[in-house]
Amino acid sequence: MIYPLALVAGAGFFLLGASQAAVVTTGVNLVVNGDAETGTIDGWIGNATVISSAPEVYEGSYSFGSGTGPATETLEQTIDLSDLLALISTGTAQYNLSAQLQNRSASGVLDSARLSLQFFDVADAQIGSTVTLTDPTSTPYAFSLETASDLIPATAQYAVLRLVFNRTGFSSTDAYADDISFSIVDTSEVPVPGAMVLMLTALTGGTIARRAKKAR
Repeated sequence: MIYPLALVAGAGFFLLGASQAAVVTTGVNLVVNGDAETGTIDGWIGNATVISSAPEVYEGSYSFGSGTGPATETLEQTIDLSDLLALISTGTAQYNLSAQLQNRSASGVLDSARLSLQFFDVADAQIGSTVTLTDPTSTPYAFSLETASDLIPATAQYAVLRLVFNRTGFSSTDAYADDISFSIVDTSEVPVPGAMVLMLTALTGGTIARRAKKAR
């Protein structure tokens, strides 16, 4: 049987379109004021502050920091997952957590910024382990992009982000955080690999060309 070229081309474009379809996501960063660009700690609860001078800011005009406050200061934000419970309950929802963090170490003193993530169920009990991001290098005046990804526990109702600044000496905390992001992806949506689509399209086209040649 000789298939019309238009039909084959249409099938190829259909498959190619499927391969380029994005995995279903929320499409947004669920963290409120994750980059401190409001110039305040809006969206967060705690006693840390915002910093507005380079190189303590990774991007934009502000970052989160501590300064000359107590040796340990925190910011906390609760993320309501109620709009995503149908997806989360399937067990295929994956979180993607990231932040730009800057620690400093000098003269045996460590100033650190740590971002932790916890999930809680309807009874307000923590489920799963606490995920913690921090800068492993402690290179002065350099931010480090830290990330974590995993499946969300199927019974999760909300998530809590906690940003902790700590110093072990001196009078100010030289550690900073910027561009904090938490998003969710549906891992059940698996697109057809683009390379496979191109290979199938090429094979189909070759088969039809050979059949057309024999029919002449």
